[in-house]
Amino acid sequence: MHRPILPYRGARSKYWILVADGDGAKILTRRPENQVRSDRSGPEERETWAFEPVPEFDYKVEPLAAYDAGRNAISTVFESVGKLRHLSAPHVNLRRKLKDDLACKVANALNHAKLLHRFDELVVIAPPAWLGSLRSHLNADVKDAIVLEISKDLTRLPPPRLSARLRELLPVRAAG
Repeated sequence: MHRPILPYRGARSKYWILVADGDGAKILTRRPENQVRSDRSGPEERETWAFEPVPEFDYKVEPLAAYDAGRNAISTVFESVGKLRHLSAPHVNLRRKLKDDLACKVANALNHAKLLHRFDELVVIAPPAWLGSLRSHLNADVKDAIVLEISKDLTRLPPPRLSARLRELLPVRAAG
């Protein structure tokens, strides 16, 4: 398997990693972390990355239960004959709409953050369908800042496993 390698651009380069799916999204930033590893030849110090969440960029999709799509919902109409009710036109796949709303919200936050120079380069890790929805809402500056897209769903991994998986997926080429 070919693994993408992120170029090392020095400590000043601000990479953000968006890990998302249709149910939620979070943005992580990376910071250098020195690790000492011992092997047969003796201890070796190696620079790796620690991944930390950006606190204000943790999004969850609105729960489907918050939308009353049942019998007494506002968006229902009576059938022309009898007491039967049904959803009014246009018919909307509510689950798909909520996922698209999440993509729009995340894209707006990324557009604003890029405008404020909060990140230089962006790695996006998301399932293909959600990634397509996100792309449609991103402005040109954010699209240009994307250095890597990975079609995977890592949102359900606990933080330690997520960090380990990101280190596997995103090795960094040393300077020089």
